[in-house]
Amino acid sequence: MFKAFIFDFEGTIVDFQWRLQEGERELREKLRELGFDLTVFSQDNYAQMWNRALGMASGERAEEIKRELIPIYDRYDEDALGRWSLKDGVKELLSLLRGRGKRIGLVTNVGRRAVEGALGRFGVRDLFDEVVTRNDTTFMKPRGEGIRRCLSALGVRREEAIFIGDSLSDLYAARDAGVKVAIVKGGESSPQEIMKSPPDYLWDSLDEVLKILKDQSTSCG
Repeated sequence: MFKAFIFDFEGTIVDFQWRLQEGERELREKLRELGFDLTVFSQDNYAQMWNRALGMASGERAEEIKRELIPIYDRYDEDALGRWSLKDGVKELLSLLRGRGKRIGLVTNVGRRAVEGALGRFGVRDLFDEVVTRNDTTFMKPRGEGIRRCLSALGVRREEAIFIGDSLSDLYAARDAGVKVAIVKGGESSPQEIMKSPPDYLWDSLDEVLKILKDQSTSCG
């Protein structure tokens, strides 16, 4: 029985608006200026570039990398913030989960300022017990650090939680954290990409959370 439902943000509860190609191009240029050999980042997305660069550095060098890269991520967050819209039924779903006594978390690679701004604008911030952004972790998804941090804050064990996202990064992060994972179609990664490493659940929409709640109620009855 899941006691906690932890959600990804962009592509899962809001539509995907981050300008990936432009952002990744700018990040690669900055990494080049910082003296990195770009060939090691050739297959990396925006989050993997951050993880790899920091994984190759320490101390003052790591702080320099953060100082140079963070403004780029923040700028693309702010750009997306003006276009994000809450997906249909999300507020009602979160309210239902809270009404059932479930713990609700959010783990995202988006920065805190943009996430808090969006959640406040959509009137759903108070429905989350814990929000973990990239500002709260050293490494972004596909690492599981953020999910583990969220589990600790929610006070639940990994087997008591499910992570719900839309991308391969979400899938790998959940696997790394040791939690069950559901991927919702229509987000950052295609179903064909997702099925190369099948999640525990592949959903057409967030409404399928209701099936889990129904199954849990039946098993309890």
